Amino acid sequence: MRVLLAAVVLVVSLGGLAMGGDVSSADATAATPVVQSSATVSNDVYVGVYIYAIQQIDMENHLYTVDFQLWFRWTNPDFRPVESVDFINQAEWWAAIIEVATKEPVVLADGSFYQREHVQATFSTNFTIEQYPFDHLSFPIVMEDKTETATHMHFMADDSGVTKAPNLSVPGYRVGQPTLVAVSVEYPELGVTGQGTRNASRIVVAIPMTRPWLPYALKIFIPLLVVVLCSALVFLIGPDRADIRFALGVSALLTLVALKWTTDAQLPLVDFVGMIDWLYLIAFVFVGFTLAESTYVIWHYDRGNEISTLVRFDRKMLVISTAVSLLAFAVVVVYVG
Repeated sequence: MRVLLAAVVLVVSLGGLAMGGDVSSADATAATPVVQSSATVSNDVYVGVYIYAIQQIDMENHLYTVDFQLWFRWTNPDFRPVESVDFINQAEWWAAIIEVATKEPVVLADGSFYQREHVQATFSTNFTIEQYPFDHLSFPIVMEDKTETATHMHFMADDSGVTKAPNLSVPGYRVGQPTLVAVSVEYPELGVTGQGTRNASRIVVAIPMTRPWLPYALKIFIPLLVVVLCSALVFLIGPDRADIRFALGVSALLTLVALKWTTDAQLPLVDFVGMIDWLYLIAFVFVGFTLAESTYVIWHYDRGNEISTLVRFDRKMLVISTAVSLLAFAVVVVYVG
């Protein structure tokens, strides 16, 4: 009887322990909630730029330095755009300063990720200066993801896109409204055959700038006109004063060479003839014509021709050559500029 009672107590105790274990396990499971992100995962990465300053514009070497804030906003946890973005047109990598605001991405209220960095770097582009000094310049910042293809990740402009600081100014230029566009570029196989082409997502930030026309007109056009008009005084000097005529013509020629050298020192080497080159060419032709005309008149004077006849010829050449030169200047400025 005692053995039967002990067996019953043992069975009841084991059953209670088993039930207690099940309850504890169930309670533990109920106390561990499943956390899910409220943001819908997508392959879009939104990019925004805030431009502080544009410095050290080197027209001769096609370089310029931009100081700006760059931020990314995305939902895919596998992306790290701050680490994988590559500036395509960056120059002088050793001098770049890039400071990441937060080491790890910040999770926003909507569940998306956000990370920002402060960039001060030098970039390069091929300036189009055919219409200098009335040219319209663009200072681009081109960035591209070096790890993901456009089919897996593509950049998009953030809501604010690109903005500039209210006090942004560049001496000698007028800064326009910058733009930010997302494009897709296609690369060839790049040495690996059989894999086909690769599409990459790219962001292009363009900062338009122009030059104020009045200061450049005073610095470039006025000296040219003064040289041309001074060399035209050759026609008012008598053919019997050969030394003065040639001294004035040669002085005008040397002045033009110095002006051209100063202007070329501010511009890059190009393979075309721009507006400023046409203007200098007209001035050189005019000064050369005054020297040639002086040689012709003095030669006839030494041959015994009447001074009055040669003076009338000088006056006629003065009117014709000056009018043609000024008309040529106007045509170049209107149609080329």
